[in-house]
Amino acid sequence: MKEAQKPFCTGAALEPDVARAVQAMGEAPYVDLDSLPLEQALARVRFPVTSAPPPNTEDRWIEIVPGRNMRVRLYFPELERNKLPVLMHLHGGGFVTGTVEMDDLRCARLARDAGCIVASVDYPLAPEAPFPEPIEGAFSAWTWITQAAGDFGGDPRRAVVSGSSAGGHLAIGVCLLARDRRVPMPLLQLLTYPVVSPELDTDSYRQFANGPFLTRARMAWFWKHYGSSAEPSGPLWSPLGALLAGLPPALVITAEFDVLRDEAEDYAARLRAEGMAARVHRYPGMIHGFVTTLRDHPSAAAALDESSAALRDAFARAS
Repeated sequence: MKEAQKPFCTGAALEPDVARAVQAMGEAPYVDLDSLPLEQALARVRFPVTSAPPPNTEDRWIEIVPGRNMRVRLYFPELERNKLPVLMHLHGGGFVTGTVEMDDLRCARLARDAGCIVASVDYPLAPEAPFPEPIEGAFSAWTWITQAAGDFGGDPRRAVVSGSSAGGHLAIGVCLLARDRRVPMPLLQLLTYPVVSPELDTDSYRQFANGPFLTRARMAWFWKHYGSSAEPSGPLWSPLGALLAGLPPALVITAEFDVLRDEAEDYAARLRAEGMAARVHRYPGMIHGFVTTLRDHPSAAAALDESSAALRDAFARAS
């Protein structure tokens, strides 16, 4: 049941704090989900929500299709709720798992430090809602924010999108759809170790196929169930093959020891090649998910500080 493991090739040892965190994760990230019935596999990666919402939050429900609603959790800074900028955030989880609760602390901190309202989206998950439904759900949330932000104290003219891991893939999709459907564009793409390509063939995939934490086999399983609709293709499926002209500037945060590192950095390079502004910060010694998994590590704090600064800059330019 466990995926075949070899020592991952990093060229450098994990620092002690990171190594201890990886060890504490145990074997769960390395279980071969393909060897299990789907229901059992999903039970291994989906966890019940037990945490209470942090202070200064409010859940809203929006209709994405007739009769089907989606939750958006709003995080407010301790400021007057009047024409505040808005960050729409999309959590990670490999397209098949994750909830807004997993990023509660991150979203509350970004709301506080960037002085904005964060709208975290509980988008529909695969395999029950395969590609492109999660992207369309995220786009519905973006449309709602740009149309109704004033109802919850936001300023729709100062709105950005962020996403982590699979949420980064959806954030890119929101930007592509906003451009092509001619709706207001996010001021910034804030992408933290985003999933970009289904090809799984970069150098970082070869280096870190066996982890730490996120493996090539696990990403292949995620993509398989995300793409369980008939033969997915096109720019929303694989943004590296998309025309990227006209997309907003990007800050792309990557981790040194992450299978997704190279495709995320390739996406930033493609943006720059098409004349778009894109900045990459690779955090040395870090693993996939470090912002939440290693939340007490100085690099996690630095990544959140960098994100907040980028948000403040984007909002200030639009003021």
